[in-house]
Amino acid sequence: MHHQITASIYISDNEELNDRPRLGYIKGSKYSVMIDAGNSPAHAQLFLDELKMKDLKTPDFVILTHWHWDHVYGLSHLDIPSICSAKTQAKLIEMSQWQWDPISMEARLISGEDIEFCDSCIKVEYEDPKHIQVKTADIIFDKFLNIDLGDLNCLILRVDNDHAEDSSIIFIPEEKVIFLGDITSPNYHKGPEHYTLDGITKLMDALEELKFDIAVHGHTEVMSKQEWMDFLQIEKDKLKG
Repeated sequence: MHHQITASIYISDNEELNDRPRLGYIKGSKYSVMIDAGNSPAHAQLFLDELKMKDLKTPDFVILTHWHWDHVYGLSHLDIPSICSAKTQAKLIEMSQWQWDPISMEARLISGEDIEFCDSCIKVEYEDPKHIQVKTADIIFDKFLNIDLGDLNCLILRVDNDHAEDSSIIFIPEEKVIFLGDITSPNYHKGPEHYTLDGITKLMDALEELKFDIAVHGHTEVMSKQEWMDFLQIEKDKLKG
């Protein structure tokens, strides 16, 4: 189900059982972009089908917020140019070498390359994980990229955080909307879930500088800037003890 949150921006629902994140669509007068590729070809196709039902054109580009499987494994299904940071691309290259037989999947859990939560959700989303294909992106940036969509600017910024070091946010200043990916979430991949004082401080500093009213996270309700800043401040205070 797609929801229109501004004149030019649409988002899908997230699904918890199979860890499908919210995807986004930004409609410019020249170009339209899709935010994240989904967790599978089926997820990506569902998003495209719903765009068609709303008479919205196929996106001209897809932007990946970070490397985690639920945001990128749908890329193999999309026949449009894809954009991500160099750090995200490095992880896509690494995952493109992964094997998807049960022994290889188990070995990645033992080595810490993957975690139980992701492994379980992949087995829900994919009837046979052997069909997984990890595709790399076409257009690579380092820390910052701006796409002129026509009457809208789409600013992609890689920001320090705890969730995933390659994470980027997508900011549409004219609409005062930001796509967070999962950047405000804790680190789940290295030990028990956690924030660090350094990571949360850098993230808060970066968000504070941007003038947005609406923040779209991959797995939560749509929230305001103030709600996210309040949430992060509580987590920061916990770390300070």
